[in-house]
Amino acid sequence: MKPKFRAYWEHTHQTSEVTEINYKGNWVCDEPYVVVDGRCDLIPLRECTLMQSTGLKDKNGVEIFEGDIVRYTWDMLSDVNATEKGKKVRISKVFWSDWRASWAIGKKCCNNDLFRYVINGNTVEVIGDIYTNPELLEVIK
Repeated sequence: MKPKFRAYWEHTHQTSEVTEINYKGNWVCDEPYVVVDGRCDLIPLRECTLMQSTGLKDKNGVEIFEGDIVRYTWDMLSDVNATEKGKKVRISKVFWSDWRASWAIGKKCCNNDLFRYVINGNTVEVIGDIYTNPELLEVIK
């Protein structure tokens, strides 16, 4: 699988798909830069944040990236927070878990494998990302 990235550029407050990453620079930009879809600018790497694709898609077919905020469910019929269909709903950001060696959701100290949630029939839906929609995470604090 070829790694795929998205970049958040603080200058414009926009997230775009990365089409090229150059670590050497060139005569136009003498430092490492990225090229994003829909722009002709060479964005210095130090001015943006890269988010790697997990290679997974949510229930709507939207590709899930590191830094995305997802709403996900799992069966917990006895839980007081369960919905009418018996599934508990949570909101979390997507991040890389070193100790799991996989993409994860939940808390840093207690998290779950994102792959497991996507493939086992539980609902995972991208609802935003940590840069353009940080208020979505404030709901769970």
